[in-house]
Amino acid sequence: MAPQYLTQAEVSRHTHATDAWIFINGDVWDVTGFAEMHPGGEDVITEHYGKDASEVYNSVHGPKLAMGYFGTTKLVGRVPELAPALDQQSLENPKLIKSLPPLDSIINLQDFEDAARSCLNERSWVGKRAFGVWKHYYNAYPCLVFAGKREANERYEMKIAKGKGQPKDKRQNKQSRAASAAINPDVTWTQIKTIKGQLGIPIFVKGIQSAEDAMKAFESGCEGIYVSNHGGRGVDTSQPSLLTLAEINIKCPQLLSQMTVLIDGGIRRGTDVFKAICLGAHGVCLGRPFFYALMYGEDGVRHLMNILTSLAR
Repeated sequence: MAPQYLTQAEVSRHTHATDAWIFINGDVWDVTGFAEMHPGGEDVITEHYGKDASEVYNSVHGPKLAMGYFGTTKLVGRVPELAPALDQQSLENPKLIKSLPPLDSIINLQDFEDAARSCLNERSWVGKRAFGVWKHYYNAYPCLVFAGKREANERYEMKIAKGKGQPKDKRQNKQSRAASAAINPDVTWTQIKTIKGQLGIPIFVKGIQSAEDAMKAFESGCEGIYVSNHGGRGVDTSQPSLLTLAEINIKCPQLLSQMTVLIDGGIRRGTDVFKAICLGAHGVCLGRPFFYALMYGEDGVRHLMNILTSLAR
């Protein structure tokens, strides 16, 4: 079906929380009810009700994210005169990329992060994250009752508020508040058993940070555990994941043959992968390094994998 063509004046009338539209690169989206769920905070959405959000969107996201997230059901129409006259390459590499170091100068995973930090704008850097989708599994988080204190986000929000002449928001920073809204602090191990019974699919519990919780997961019928400290920023003073895995290996080694054990957090070299496998992990997971490598596209991801495998030989 052909898209509905709209004018800027028509879009500008939809500025209320119960009827909110924004346009991004010429596409008009119905974002009613989305602001409070936005991981980057409410303000950046509400400030653009009825307006063009292309510049701020392109500074953080790729061109296909909105369609992938909202789908066609939230696509209201198009404002043709605002559609960008950009080729695909310029869309895939928005203004946030200044000048990346040559890919052949990247010799380890920390180099990818350093390259990203030098090229991303401040909003993109403090909001960096990688998303994953678990299909046919239910992934629960037992160690978080609320999102951790994200100080980089808080400093950035203070800077923005100061620039607008606004007082500092004394509440938890917006990204942490948005993340906390998705966390149920009342989940118990008994409920994990109930969830398993109702869903009838394998249950993996992510965020295991002690041998005792690993045992609880097994006793609750979980098929696997995911040893993780949520990037070291989910829970203050949490120990490195490898130490937790070593603790499980010492206190309840039988679990390593009775359930699947995955681990992430601080894995940056092939030798880190070896350590985790030697301590009993069945799989080792990485997130942020791939996020940074994607700044170089597919070639960057291939280069990252080559670095990891060469260090593991």
